[in-house]
Amino acid sequence: MMRNVEFCSDEIKWVQVIEADTGCSKTILPDNLIPKSIQRNPSKIKYVTGVSGFRLKVTETTTLNLTILGKNDKKIHSVSEILLIKRLKYGLHGRNDLINMGLVSDLKDLCVNNT
Repeated sequence: MMRNVEFCSDEIKWVQVIEADTGCSKTILPDNLIPKSIQRNPSKIKYVTGVSGFRLKVTETTTLNLTILGKNDKKIHSVSEILLIKRLKYGLHGRNDLINMGLVSDLKDLCVNNT
C-alpha cells in the first residue's frame, strides 16, 4: 500500500509517496531523494537484501520526523532513523516504524475491506 509521508528535518519539509512494507524492518529511502542539506551519518549497516535477493548498498543514515495520516485522517508523528540506499527506485515504510506509529491495524483493515 502506497502512502504519502511528510518528512521533516529542522529546516526542510517535503512529502514522499512510499510503500508500507511489513517485511522490511527499517524504513529505507533512495539516497538521491533526500535533500543534500539534510544531515547524513555513516551507517553501521552496509547492505540490505531486497525481495529479489540482490544486495542493496546502504550509503548513509539520517534521522527525520515522519508524519502520516492514519485512520479518520488523524496525523501520526514519529522520529525515525532512515537508511539511505543507492539506486533505489522507491521508498519503503518499514515494519518497526509502522508498529511504532500504530499503522499495522490500518493495513489489516484495508486488506480485509478490499477483498
